[in-house]
Amino acid sequence: MPSKVTRHHATGNNATKSTRALPSRKRPIAANETYPTSRKRAKVSGQGVVPAIGLNNATLGNINAIPREVLTVYVFGTGESAGDLGLGPDKKEAERPTIITRLDGRQTTTDGYRVVQLDCGGMHTIALTEDGRIVTWGGNDNGALGRDTNWDGGLRDIDAEEEMDDGDLNPLESTPTCIPDTSFPPGTKFATVAAGDSCSFAVTTTGLVYGWGTFVVSRRVTSSFQLSSGHSANSRLWLQDAQGKKCFLCSNSQRIEKQDKPMLMPGLRNIKTVACGANHALALDSSGRVWSWGVNESAQVGRRARPQNQFMDSFYPGIIDLSRHGVRYIAAGELHSFAVDNEDRAFAWGANNFGQAGYVRNAGTGNAELPYPMQIRPLSKQGITVLSAASHHSTAVTAEGRFLVWGRLDGGHLGLKLAQEQLDDPKLVRWDEYGKPRILLQPLAVPGIGDAAHVACSTGHAVFVNREGRAFAAGYGFQYQLGNGTNEDSEIATEVKAKVLKDIKLTWCGAGGQFSMVAAPVAGGNISGSNGSAE
Repeated sequence: MPSKVTRHHATGNNATKSTRALPSRKRPIAANETYPTSRKRAKVSGQGVVPAIGLNNATLGNINAIPREVLTVYVFGTGESAGDLGLGPDKKEAERPTIITRLDGRQTTTDGYRVVQLDCGGMHTIALTEDGRIVTWGGNDNGALGRDTNWDGGLRDIDAEEEMDDGDLNPLESTPTCIPDTSFPPGTKFATVAAGDSCSFAVTTTGLVYGWGTFVVSRRVTSSFQLSSGHSANSRLWLQDAQGKKCFLCSNSQRIEKQDKPMLMPGLRNIKTVACGANHALALDSSGRVWSWGVNESAQVGRRARPQNQFMDSFYPGIIDLSRHGVRYIAAGELHSFAVDNEDRAFAWGANNFGQAGYVRNAGTGNAELPYPMQIRPLSKQGITVLSAASHHSTAVTAEGRFLVWGRLDGGHLGLKLAQEQLDDPKLVRWDEYGKPRILLQPLAVPGIGDAAHVACSTGHAVFVNREGRAFAAGYGFQYQLGNGTNEDSEIATEVKAKVLKDIKLTWCGAGGQFSMVAAPVAGGNISGSNGSAE
């Protein structure tokens, strides 16, 4: 779930903004961090490699298929500091949907890519091509792109704000570019990809996982408020530490702070898919087991760590004690996680301070974390096909075609307006001490936008695509991430209209920190305009 962004954190009637520092090639490398590690453990940055004897494409058979449906991708929002939009170095805003030229599936240019799957991180995106290669773009401060983006034109003073605003973006970050084939063993093909805040992961057709980037260990600032139930709830703002504490992988033999290029993840075999939160990851294997690793500050990793090795245990892939029936679907929010098993039971763990995990009993309480997977009955037996989670709210698509939303109410990112009768129902809504409705306790269907096909959400907004192929968006719009041509917020899910979307049937959507994406199959209609946006 994307979160490393310029964003609002609303408390009561006020909203504060947390801003990511603009990237600069002059920025010094962060000082070495101190962790409770063994003296014998090597500390590595950039090129750490965990040996994987015998694990290669020559000895493993294919268990995953590459998706075949080629997409044309549209983007809207802001990428003023890192090229999040993928529109090249001179395009920092897109007020309405704009075709990413290199991802126009109908074009046959040599510098374009025919992509079949994408995932949006906080400030970067990863895409999979029809021939099983990896394309990335956006912010690469922490190695999230998995390739070299050093650029001579990037040597600018980070304090010279006007210079940064007026100058071009780094073309190696802002332009979708393939990770070199030489970064992987010969014959490696990928079948699915996932992006977090500063990390990326990709699963091969043979069930191995490669990863790069880092997880950022944050510090938590907590402000409390009273709910109508009498409980005290915490509104948490997670800030990157000034020194940027980072860890990508930790084992008995080594600790990797940042991995600039792809590496084979240890211990993961027969993996079917991966999902990323802001700073943690999940993997689902062919036996229906769920693996997790990363930052565990809100129990989002879902595993009990040994007291003497809490740090090492969470930053190394391990199996979550979950359903004996096997899991069929996984999803991750900023600080919480979901799984749906083969009996169609939904489980969640991690942060629940705004009911975002869907567990009603402790939603909004002072200790609102689920330390291990708990069954979420309102989401069970719903035939969940898509789950997308942000920091304080979550969304889902059901087999019957309903858009379900729950979690934090203020901000408008749920896309619905409750009737007074609903607001007055204590089983449905929890109010705060200021007399404001704060938490939607139960999943509700978003009305008036058609039958659900796909959904995606980020910290302050959500995007919905219905079965007719139309897109809707709700929440904060101050960086044009709603695609309506203005920077105004929208409490109600409102259709995203643009000339380039005329006669296009969308099937997918994604949400980054300050941008959104939608995509349509190449056969979904004639593309209006080769690379322009609509007014």
